[in-house]
Amino acid sequence: MELELKGTLTHILNKVVYEKTDFTKREFIIKTDDEQYPQDIKFEVHGEKRADDLEKYNKIGNNVSVKFNLRGKLFTNKDGVEVAYPSLVAWRIDRVETAEAVVETAEAEDDG
Repeated sequence: MELELKGTLTHILNKVVYEKTDFTKREFIIKTDDEQYPQDIKFEVHGEKRADDLEKYNKIGNNVSVKFNLRGKLFTNKDGVEVAYPSLVAWRIDRVETAEAVVETAEAEDDG
C-alpha cells in the first residue's frame, strides 16, 4: 500500500548508526499544510545512502511530497507489557513547487 503526505520540511535529524547490525537511519519531520490544524509528522529513512541523500538533496523549508510505508513492531518492555511501535518509513521524497513559487518564477522571467 502506497501512502503519500505533502508538507514543509522542518527538521532533518542526526543520522543514527547501530554498530552491532550496521543499520543506519535518519529521521526528518514535515509540517502538513493542507489541514485546518497542521501536524508535525516524523518519518525515517533506512540505509547509509538514503540517510546521506536526505540532507544532500533537501533543505529545511522545502515543500515536499513523501511516499512511505507504514510499519509496526511489537516490543515487550521491562515490565513484561507488550507495546506496539508504528514507524513511517519514507522511500521517496520529492520537492513540490507551490503556486507562489511558480508565480514568482513567471514574474522573474517577465522582468528579464
